[in-house]
Amino acid sequence: MFVTHSFKIPYDEKLYAELRDMQREAASVWNDIVREATSYYFSFRKWLSKTDIQSIRKQTYHLHSQTVQAIADKYVANRETIRQLRKTDKKAKYPWRKKRYYCIPLKKASMDISADTITVKKVTYELNMYPVE
Repeated sequence: MFVTHSFKIPYDEKLYAELRDMQREAASVWNDIVREATSYYFSFRKWLSKTDIQSIRKQTYHLHSQTVQAIADKYVANRETIRQLRKTDKKAKYPWRKKRYYCIPLKKASMDISADTITVKKVTYELNMYPVE
């Protein structure tokens, strides 16, 4: 079971610019994973495993390592879903589109939660996002 919480983020230009940069960085992670996995498949007729994808992407982005791993997990889950769909629908396509923005998956290890703030960790610095109510 997943526990999710939604918060309204107060508008702050600097905060939104930082979040947008994180979304662009997450999109570049996704695009690189799709490109490398597809290229590997066409070369060797075998898909890259989740651990291979994660080790290739390790420490190459300005995102927390757990966020990069979550994006790799989503890619592998999407690929598995399409594999199952292709048994009945041959028109189903594996992930291939280039993304400009990607929803940032956050794991508990990539956040610091205190009594009054939630801080999202990045590689180079931390971004104070919003107060906890």
